[in-house]
Parts: sequence; structure tokens; C-alpha cells
Amino acid sequence: MPIDAFASSLDQIALEADQVRRIITGQEVELPAVEAGLYRLYGAQHTFFGVGEVEAGVLKARRLTTQLQDKEKLENHLSNPAVTG
Repeated sequence: MPIDAFASSLDQIALEADQVRRIITGQEVELPAVEAGLYRLYGAQHTFFGVGEVEAGVLKARRLTTQLQDKEKLENHLSNPAVTG
């Protein structure tokens, strides 16, 4: 079974890379056009990375997969000019 099978009854939201980074680092993402509720979250190449909740147009993480978190944090770290010089 795919990793997102447990949440297949939820609608999905595809996020841009900067939005994914915000979510996995505990920040919120404004999505004013999205209805309130729980959603499956997807990043690049339709990669499932967790479940989030939208309340009053703001997306917050509820449950995230650790696999994408580690990959995104590493990519963010390596692409940060302050870190790589």
C-alpha cells in the first residue's frame, strides 16, 4: 500500500517548495482560497509528506513523514548560501 493510503479519504493540496519548507519547519502557510479541513500534503513530484489542517485560510501541519522532512532539511541546508559560503 502507498504511504498515503491511510489518508485517502482526505482531499489533497500540492505545495510549492518554499511552502513545503515552511510546513516542515513548523511554520504556517497562508492559503486563503482553501476551505477549512484536513488535507493530504504533497510536495515536488507528487511526494506525499503528511497531513495538514486549514483553519481560516491558514495551513498548519498535523502529522508529517520523517523521510521527506530529513530530505527537505538537507536540501535546504545545502542550498543556503549562508551555510555553504
